[in-house]
Amino acid sequence: MRQRLDVQVAVGLIWTCTAFANEISVSPSPDKLLYEPGETATIEVTLKNSSTAPFEGKLRVQVIWEIEDTKLLLEQPVKLGVNETNVITAKWEKVPEVLGCEAKAELVGADGKVMASAGEYFNVCRHLDMLRVGIHSTGIGLMTYSKPEFLDQIRKKMIPAKKRNYINICEYFIGKSHVWSLAPEEDEYPGGAYWESNTAVKTALEEGHRYGIKGVAY
Repeated sequence: MRQRLDVQVAVGLIWTCTAFANEISVSPSPDKLLYEPGETATIEVTLKNSSTAPFEGKLRVQVIWEIEDTKLLLEQPVKLGVNETNVITAKWEKVPEVLGCEAKAELVGADGKVMASAGEYFNVCRHLDMLRVGIHSTGIGLMTYSKPEFLDQIRKKMIPAKKRNYINICEYFIGKSHVWSLAPEEDEYPGGAYWESNTAVKTALEEGHRYGIKGVAY
């Protein structure tokens, strides 16, 4: 017997997910949490058929803001075999400034019924206005290093974890100066009670920018 799941979580706006348990699922993922006006938003949508029968229908991807304003990004036929997973990309070019957006994806069956639906949250605003939609977090800790294994942790665990938790502003302690040109020449150095690495902080900033995570220094 199919069990229908309806989940609602409030994170700035309502995030919704509707699917039939263990059967058909859809999962949209914007490439950034925070875009600047004029950028292109890329929505990667993962489709999965865990049922015992092939699925044929269509995928609809749209963005929703201000409760009722919507823009259709993609609507196309899809086929999924048993236990098949597929990834489809939708793009929103030259995004306008909109505070609080939902990227919503729906899988619609041949009979017109929505079989799976899910949404994810992002924002579009000017750099100078980022505090209006900021969800803050500490960066990568107060003890940072240039060792390859530490940099690998930044790329694979620390920054992706920020994105999963909707953190779009990270605070970094940059010891003796907030200006790179005035920072000590050596890559690692003691900063008061802390140990600091310029390479580690720069790596975190670069990785964060990939996901639309801004950085502030103190």
